[in-house]
Amino acid sequence: MWVVTCVLFFYYYFSKKKNRRQKFIIKLLIVPSFLLLLWYILIAPTPWTRYVWPAMIIVMILFSVLLDDLIKMVFFLNNKTRIIFTVVLMIFIGTSIFLIFDWNKFCFQFNITEDKLSLWDKYRFERGTVGSPPLPIFNLKDQKEIVEKFSFYVSTEDKVFYHGWFLVAELSPLVNKVFFPLQRYLKNDVERLYKRHKNFLILGPYQLTNQNWKIVDNKYISLIVAKLCSKIVFTNKSYMLCELPAI
Repeated sequence: MWVVTCVLFFYYYFSKKKNRRQKFIIKLLIVPSFLLLLWYILIAPTPWTRYVWPAMIIVMILFSVLLDDLIKMVFFLNNKTRIIFTVVLMIFIGTSIFLIFDWNKFCFQFNITEDKLSLWDKYRFERGTVGSPPLPIFNLKDQKEIVEKFSFYVSTEDKVFYHGWFLVAELSPLVNKVFFPLQRYLKNDVERLYKRHKNFLILGPYQLTNQNWKIVDNKYISLIVAKLCSKIVFTNKSYMLCELPAI
């Protein structure tokens, strides 16, 4: 990215005759991108890719314009030179595609397997940076199961709580239910004494799955269930719904 940014700057700034206004616009586009890349590499507290997206977008736009200029240059060459240039360019692009791209990262089918999702999650932290996909891809089958059971076990008056900072935020809009922090249940006797509704605890993929994104140990679930749950209503590989005791 550094090399591309420098090449773009020298190409657009020195290759063509430009007035002061055009040069100012070039500086306005490229210099901030270069500074943002510098900040991202040397100063940024976390290597999240989204921090550098603005610079990447500007650089990609300018790089596309550069390719367009190179293609236009071909039309001013004679036929023999144009053919040679086209063949060399095609060989270069084809070789780059086969050497640079890791084809194991791609999925050429509509049904994405669990192994492919695990592989993508592994590549998210390649070279110490957080790449794409930016978040884990949770199991769709498990999500469909919990959504179906939610409508069966949890009524509109019932309340659902999450433990700690595990918000299980991806499930809340799917079941059309607001999840509350567990401390509200533990500290508010009204929530427990109110008999007209039930209280549930929801646990999610960051707590249950055996994938790379699980961030609690194996004893966590058994301790939570023994300490808080009166009974387990539903569980699968990604989600657990248990009923909290009413006092």
